[in-house]
Amino acid sequence: MTYAVLSDIHGNLEALQAVEASLDALPVRIDAYLLLGDLVGYNADPAACLERGLAIADHCVRGNHDKVVAGIASDRDFNDIARAAARRHRRMLPAADLDRLRDIPQGPVQAAQGIVLCHGSPQDEDLYLLDGYDARESFQALGDEIPDADVCFFGHTHVAMILQQERPKRPARAIRTPVRGVVPASGDSLTLDAGSRFLINPGSVGQPRDGNPEAAFGVFDAERKRYTQYRVPYPVELAQRKIRALGLPEPLADRLAVGR
Repeated sequence: MTYAVLSDIHGNLEALQAVEASLDALPVRIDAYLLLGDLVGYNADPAACLERGLAIADHCVRGNHDKVVAGIASDRDFNDIARAAARRHRRMLPAADLDRLRDIPQGPVQAAQGIVLCHGSPQDEDLYLLDGYDARESFQALGDEIPDADVCFFGHTHVAMILQQERPKRPARAIRTPVRGVVPASGDSLTLDAGSRFLINPGSVGQPRDGNPEAAFGVFDAERKRYTQYRVPYPVELAQRKIRALGLPEPLADRLAVGR
């Protein structure tokens, strides 16, 4: 099986369409889509991205913006810009779409043997997995909850990242086992070592935050245990115009051009 791994679409239809076109043009067939949450929030097309995302997804977990827009969680922890966008999206989406958002399962979810999906972390769906300590805690939680997991795909930070930890000889020592990390560039591939576990973030489709405005996604060949990172350009100016036409906060349009 070959999986497309997408996260943090955030209502950016132009970016999602570019990613789908890029996947269709690959020399390998994509057998299934894995979506890591936050289909809505920030950009101008929450309904279209929710519809398309759920249509292509073979497995999907919810993100924090999905929860807030659906009314499952409060927006009190959001900054003013995120809060304004979430509230606008809630008003834009019909009741049936809000119900569909509420029905997206909470991670971690086991998509296939050895493959786990979450939004923030297997430890906490809202955790920003940013440093080595959080990674060790997350590997510990992954080992406790799904011991046979080889790889957990996560999102939330909008930055592509591959974290690796050797499988500990004793489970209690997992949190003290060193974690190695790398930020993959477009086209970089990694074959998963059978003696390690991996946490892999494919970056964001709809709002990258690593200084590269191109949409980010990954492809995982489960048979070969090989993950490849991709970036693809999309019509940023069109996405910006639609954000401004909706009256969403101006920084949401500005940041798309710089990937921050």
